[in-house]
Amino acid sequence: MSTLNTTNPLSDDSRMLAASTAARTERRNKPMHLVYGACAVLALVVVWCLMSYSTLRRAQASLVSQQRDADAIRTNAVLARSLRVASASDTNRKLSEQEGQIRTRLQTAAVNVGIKQADVGNISVNRSTPQNIGSTLIKVGIEATNETLPPLLAWLERCVVEFPGLEVYKVTIKPEAQKWRLKAQLTRWEKVEPK
Repeated sequence: MSTLNTTNPLSDDSRMLAASTAARTERRNKPMHLVYGACAVLALVVVWCLMSYSTLRRAQASLVSQQRDADAIRTNAVLARSLRVASASDTNRKLSEQEGQIRTRLQTAAVNVGIKQADVGNISVNRSTPQNIGSTLIKVGIEATNETLPPLLAWLERCVVEFPGLEVYKVTIKPEAQKWRLKAQLTRWEKVEPK
């Protein structure tokens, strides 16, 4: 037994028309162009945020660097001012011209802070004039021992006060069996007068 297809061509057209209308209605109800537009805007915002963060990090690094430079300049300005004041107040008293007095004054300063005369070791004064600098480097070496540390440190501080412009270059403090031993090197630059 065979079956005949009794479909109406008009009904196929109406089905296609209905399917087309349904697809058009579905597209209207799901506006994908708005979703794609929102995704594009979100991507642009993310890129903009990353670029802004990178710029912020560079600006912060630059600020830290400039603050460090400003601190160094401020420190150097204070040091230059103190050197200018020290050189103005001590223009006639160069260390290179008073080598004999240096040892005596430093020994007296040691005794004044409580170090025994016998515990004051070698006090040396050396001068060197490096070429092409136009200045003389004065190096003063001091050495002493004491039962306690505070008088040794007070003596080191007194040495710098006694001779303005003299700076502590190197300090070695060692404990021994019954005493503390202090060795220090102090330096000062002095301008060589033109001949």
